Amino acid sequence: MTTETIVIEFKNLDDTGNNRKKRSTSQLPKHVSYTLRMDVENVRNTVRLKERMWRPFPEDDMIFDMRYTRGFIQLQDIVDSAIIRMQTGQPVDTTVHIQQFPTPCHINDVYMNTLSMYLLPVMMTMAWIAALAVATKNLVYDRQNGQEEALKVMGLHSSINWMMWFLSSLIIMALTSVLCIVILKAGNLYAFSDFGLLFVYFLIFCFSSLMLCYMVSALFTQATLAVLTVLMVYALSYVPYMVLISMEVQMEFWQKILACLASTTSFGFAAQYIARYEIQMLGMHWDSIYDSPMPGDDMSFAWCCLMMIIDGVIYLIIGWYLRTIRPGKHGISQPWYFPVSPAFWGCSVSSPSSKYRAHTKW
Repeated sequence: MTTETIVIEFKNLDDTGNNRKKRSTSQLPKHVSYTLRMDVENVRNTVRLKERMWRPFPEDDMIFDMRYTRGFIQLQDIVDSAIIRMQTGQPVDTTVHIQQFPTPCHINDVYMNTLSMYLLPVMMTMAWIAALAVATKNLVYDRQNGQEEALKVMGLHSSINWMMWFLSSLIIMALTSVLCIVILKAGNLYAFSDFGLLFVYFLIFCFSSLMLCYMVSALFTQATLAVLTVLMVYALSYVPYMVLISMEVQMEFWQKILACLASTTSFGFAAQYIARYEIQMLGMHWDSIYDSPMPGDDMSFAWCCLMMIIDGVIYLIIGWYLRTIRPGKHGISQPWYFPVSPAFWGCSVSSPSSKYRAHTKW
């Protein structure tokens, strides 16, 4: 049998030596203030007055929510009755009844409450691994065999070749996104969110993922090695998100923005906002993309999508720079400072062969 120490601390009772004799005969103060000190397992945590995010669930769990019924309320009733009896000189025969505040109808989805904000973003992104592998192989295979340079010789601009690769890969990933949304809707995981908004959200992530694939593949000229490296980088990019997800409560807005420079982290944070609105049985809609379900949170679903677009643009610029200075064995490389070279942008006054031109008189 375990025993528990309970401390009752009276705030406004004088403990000085002059009043010790008068305490037995004098009356109590009109307002008696006291504090009950009990074990932390039997009282609620008072760090916050309420939860950071409202949930339509009743707090009726005896282990976590109703700790105040493990002796705190009973002891408080005993002390209050004793004070009233000493103040009035009459016995207290009242009975205390407690009843929880009623809660509205809700869906008790344990999976959405515990796992969807943490594992579902990682599980969803695994659906695009095959599409990224095929896109990387198609991109690097042209460089490996010199087909890209051969097309340039025949007059096809490299930007057109890149655009066709991007559109074909994006269409495949968009079809995969539609299939994922249908499965999520049919499984009632994202039952309240807008279908079109989810498609745009997935499409933005497909764009940033393709740009990540383009950036990493720019370092390789072997298709097999490039595919393996892209998939490894794509999988390892979720490690920061899994670490930061436990620190999100303490992170400031600018810290979240810096963390969202990784597109997978932005995707995970955006999935959290969708899951939070799903828990509230509201879902993510176009009129709520700029708001957060948690008071005081400056981050929002729209910021996460914007950061994924910015990440994609950054990946594109880095990939374009790497492919220009390292075009492979079949291409002509540019110097590392070519972005600031006027000759690269066609701004030179004269071409190097101008001095060899023949001067013809008409």
